[in-house]
Amino acid sequence: MAGSLLCCGPTPRSRPSVSGIYWVCLLACSLLSFACCLVSFVYSLIENVSLENENVLLENAMLDRRGVHPLGLDFSILLEKPYSEWLLSGLLTTLKLTGVAIVGSTVLAVILIVLRMSGQRVLGSIVKGYVHFFRNTPFPVQILFWYFAFPTVLPEWARTYLYDRNFEFIAASVALILYTAAYISEHFRSGINAIPKSQMESALSTGLTYMQSMRYIILPQAFRLSLPPLISEYLSIAKNSSVAMTIGVAEITAMSRRVESYTFRAYESFAVATSVYLILSLLTSLVLNYYNSRVLNIETRNDVPRKRRNRYALGNSNAL
Repeated sequence: MAGSLLCCGPTPRSRPSVSGIYWVCLLACSLLSFACCLVSFVYSLIENVSLENENVLLENAMLDRRGVHPLGLDFSILLEKPYSEWLLSGLLTTLKLTGVAIVGSTVLAVILIVLRMSGQRVLGSIVKGYVHFFRNTPFPVQILFWYFAFPTVLPEWARTYLYDRNFEFIAASVALILYTAAYISEHFRSGINAIPKSQMESALSTGLTYMQSMRYIILPQAFRLSLPPLISEYLSIAKNSSVAMTIGVAEITAMSRRVESYTFRAYESFAVATSVYLILSLLTSLVLNYYNSRVLNIETRNDVPRKRRNRYALGNSNAL
């Protein structure tokens, strides 16, 4: 037993293979590369931080010379000329563009819905295709089309006539009117469908023509029923007018951007533009809701419980 153990002796160590040495070297090189990248990244980060600190100190020194705190807001600079004049001009342009688009889109929507409900299959198909086209294409693409692409198909005298008469404002107005009229016509169609068909039949039986029946009987009721969703569309017109700055219309957003580029007061400039759109939307909603509840006598959700309580109190008093 002992002889056999002495003959066996210690087992020789196995030599590492070539592939094992290759993977160890590859791992070592990868770790070394990662360490070098990490050191360089930390060094560049420290360098950038020191550079930013120097820039901040320099900026603070320049601002202190002018007497302005680096973190403070200075809205008084917007009251100086010509910045106040630019903002006022942009506000007037926004109001003008919104008013033209509201009137034009409403009139065009009425024409579209009358043609669609006339019973003529060809006219109905054309109006339906118009609505689908303008509702399923983005508005920025449409406004760029009317400003850049549409004049290329016009004759030279027509292009000259348009370019001499503020074509930027005309293109923005046309784009807003055509785009919004597609949505408003659908609201009118929903209002007309909510009216019983017997009213149209009764109007026609009295001797009124189709156009007279729509004008005096159907459309007034449809407008009354469609006014709540129309408020949302009119507010969208005011907000979509900001896209007109892409074709050079000097509305409130474009003028705020201009003021910011001259004064480097981004927060103050765009805060004014935001406040203008907010106030314009709230005023439009307030006026139309007042017209909706007071003039048209349409009950709102807040009015219904109050009337029910009054009726309940009146019934109890009669019972007593």
